[in-house]
Amino acid sequence: MKGFFKNAFTDKIIFASFFGTIVFILLAVAVVFFSYEKMPPFVPLFNQMPWGEGRLAVKSQIFIPIFIAIIFSGINFTLFSTIYQKMPLVGRLIFATGFLVSFLIFLFIVRTVQIII
Repeated sequence: MKGFFKNAFTDKIIFASFFGTIVFILLAVAVVFFSYEKMPPFVPLFNQMPWGEGRLAVKSQIFIPIFIAIIFSGINFTLFSTIYQKMPLVGRLIFATGFLVSFLIFLFIVRTVQIII
């Protein structure tokens, strides 16, 4: 199994996607930690809800998108480890979607923090 990860991360696309995913998740956590004390008690987290109190969440729930990104990345890594030997292109696409999800969640966190602070 150790040799598998060594061979998989020699692929530049997979390495860049994995590294970018980790960086964007850590940046999102940093943004939340540095602005957590300045946040009001309720933050507009559920933007698809109708206007009003349905859009608001307790400020501790700002970590929900970050946890979703972590879980999604874990699932992607598990899928990747089972698929890469047979279909390398699908493995690359899995990591690329993980990178995209973490990037979009980072943008969501940054934009939400910008709106409320």
